[in-house]
Amino acid sequence: MREREVHKVPLQIEPIRFQDYGINIFNSVLTKSALKKTIKKRLITINGFPAATASFISGGEAIVLYEFEESLNKRRFELTLEVVYEDDFLAVINKPPGILVSGNKLKTIIHALPFNLKKSTQPDMLASPKPAHRLDFPTSGLLLVAKSSKSLVALGNMFEKKRFLKYIMPLLLAQ
Repeated sequence: MREREVHKVPLQIEPIRFQDYGINIFNSVLTKSALKKTIKKRLITINGFPAATASFISGGEAIVLYEFEESLNKRRFELTLEVVYEDDFLAVINKPPGILVSGNKLKTIIHALPFNLKKSTQPDMLASPKPAHRLDFPTSGLLLVAKSSKSLVALGNMFEKKRFLKYIMPLLLAQ
């Protein structure tokens, strides 16, 4: 495993649980859920020992986040997608009808994304791009895809606060 980021803990007034302290100390671990997943994958160590959510932090500890090494057997679905827009943070793709966005099957948009999108160079880049929302199996349309942790959180917040307008094309054509 290769080190991705290192954090030196400043002296704390009183000990704090790592699950509370560890959020936002790394660029790619921005939520409690992401922290727990990273700990479960054993990608964080505290003073050389695997981190646990119940570990207590008091100051002086060296916390290391390791690079997630993707499996060589990672499932990929070689489907050419229309990429409408792409930068280092996100992409917009045109999802064709009849394909699942995610799920247990190989033929999903998630498995086709690495084949179609460039890897992000951001420090909080995701190991694999993630759709910020879903479209139904028979539905075609634009799909927003996050390429970094910060963009995934920002897009999720925007969807939660209903900052996006969704239209069904036949309604637009009728106007």
